[in-house]
Amino acid sequence: MRLMLNEPGMFLGVKRGLLVVYRKGEKLAEIPPPQIEQVMVTTRGASISSAAVTLLSMHNVDLIFYSRKGYPVSRLVSMRSGAVKLRRAQYALRDTERGGELARAFVLGKLFNQRTVLQRAAKSKMRSSPSTALFLKSKADEIKEVIDEVWSLEPRPCEEMRKPLMLLEARAGEAYWEGFSALVPEELGFESRKKRFERPKDPVNVMLNYCYGLLAGQVLLSLEKTGLDVYAGFLHKDSPRRPALVMDLMEEFRQPIVDKVVLKLAQGLEEDILEEGRLKREARLKLARALSERMYEKVTFSNRCTKLEYHILLQARRLAEYIAGREKVYEPFTERA
Repeated sequence: MRLMLNEPGMFLGVKRGLLVVYRKGEKLAEIPPPQIEQVMVTTRGASISSAAVTLLSMHNVDLIFYSRKGYPVSRLVSMRSGAVKLRRAQYALRDTERGGELARAFVLGKLFNQRTVLQRAAKSKMRSSPSTALFLKSKADEIKEVIDEVWSLEPRPCEEMRKPLMLLEARAGEAYWEGFSALVPEELGFESRKKRFERPKDPVNVMLNYCYGLLAGQVLLSLEKTGLDVYAGFLHKDSPRRPALVMDLMEEFRQPIVDKVVLKLAQGLEEDILEEGRLKREARLKLARALSERMYEKVTFSNRCTKLEYHILLQARRLAEYIAGREKVYEPFTERA
């Protein structure tokens, strides 16, 4: 389970070897450390005792602090050994065709999942709105054309593959978000996809950005468990401010996790969930809860039926195996229509 400290006045302490959660002096829960996978702090008004921090470290429980926008800003982990050989292989691979193949795999995973979202929606709209269904199918077909072009690219080192892959990804993204907008109620004002730095004013974009931040935290945790350098990417450029490898692996999980959750919540959105362009606290709680529930849903991929959360960890491990040279092919996570 995940333990979330999401309200001002919450306190995490220790009593008789158990983690104890208080809210403004009232005891809410006592939890054995082995039952907790991670502790998420999403408010500036919560506090944690040093005894709790020590107990979490002893049980290898990650403690993550998030910004109000949903992006992980700090993480406390127990002491671990370094994976020097794996990281050397990671850096060297980027200058080879196998590194370029990896960059292509991340893009293909995203495009396949974008197409699946639109294909599934088209099927569900066939009776209620045939015109919308046909529109969604046409956008799915456009993405299929881009997928074929991505496959046709000759494998080259990452620096040479990055630009053509990004251009093709942008083309597919344009078709996907046009289809996505047809699934969002008009009154929510979703006209196009806008990232956080573009300061969107509509609730759908704000929800997407917030949930992508939470997803990034989960992907980061999985990658760090393998020993890989989260800042050394293949598709995305290296940056000291952004973990490029996290952005790479995230591409496979944006649609099946975040987009699915946001689309579902958008259908029944009645109240105003924004305050000065940011999500209200109640909305953040609802989103985090819905995302967590989706993470715990079981899906089948690569002959494994397990929670989506665990699929992220499995993909991180497969990525490490590919980088180490123990696997010849890396297959991106995809959901089929």
